[in-house]
Amino acid sequence: MKQIFKNETFKRSITALVILVVLMPILLIMSLPSMQSDVTMYTAVVITTFFLVYVIYEITTFATKGGRKSEKWLLFGMSAFFFGLGYATAMSLYILQGGIAVSATPNLFKLILMFAIMTLIYFTVTTIMDLTFTQSSTAYLLITLFTLFLMSLMFTARTFNWNFLFLPIVVTIASDVGAYFVGRKWGKTPLLPEVSKNKTVEGMIGGMIFATLVGFIWVSVAILPGYVTRLQWPTLYNSFTLVMFVIAYSIFAPFGDLFFSKVKRNLNQKDFGSILPGHGGILDRLDSHVFTTILATSMMLLIVIL
Repeated sequence: MKQIFKNETFKRSITALVILVVLMPILLIMSLPSMQSDVTMYTAVVITTFFLVYVIYEITTFATKGGRKSEKWLLFGMSAFFFGLGYATAMSLYILQGGIAVSATPNLFKLILMFAIMTLIYFTVTTIMDLTFTQSSTAYLLITLFTLFLMSLMFTARTFNWNFLFLPIVVTIASDVGAYFVGRKWGKTPLLPEVSKNKTVEGMIGGMIFATLVGFIWVSVAILPGYVTRLQWPTLYNSFTLVMFVIAYSIFAPFGDLFFSKVKRNLNQKDFGSILPGHGGILDRLDSHVFTTILATSMMLLIVIL
């Protein structure tokens, strides 16, 4: 019995199940039309801001491992202040005021200007702290990606429907599952052994195929029947558009995992954190989701605006 509890696959399965049981109902409730009030959305912003601050702590600890504690806390404090403030401001100025709107353009300019100033201050301070460029740029890139990931989730939940919120999530999970089982059964050709030893070409192809099939099923069952939303966003409910979405998500899902694996290799570390048994840190579990969710929101914005 003790051997079972020590087994990494068992730990990963239990942790994934707990995450699924806790997060999926929350995401579903938050995306229901009846829950789209400003009070609900502001509550979601507060919760996700605290979540962002924790992930910033995880990232800064990862980036400064082996260095002085003062470096970690200074980098964390500065990053949490700038990115937490920027995230909350973005939600208030843009998403909480109705999603896509012409009136949001001036606010978007303000956000871009604020982001530019924040970037200048960030790299000025990290240079004074004597952090290596690899440390400072790694932390900055990871925090920026995770902030955009949360913004994308909030934007999709506020502007579109729950079916679009879950599409990249479902496709990414299917990609991971398909790659794992196909790789274990038929995987022989290493994909990028210098980045990840366990990934194979056969596993990646299997993951893409399985993710595409699951994505098509999700589109057929959860998206196409949405007549009310289809009338509101006709360009998104075009069959060709939805097929392109699914294929794009299936292709990009493995690259998020590879990217974060390469970042860990560059800093000679196995995981980003240790809060999730069998998985590591938050970023270790959400690596592929970060890429596909940002891609999903970007594609939807381009199609709706253009």
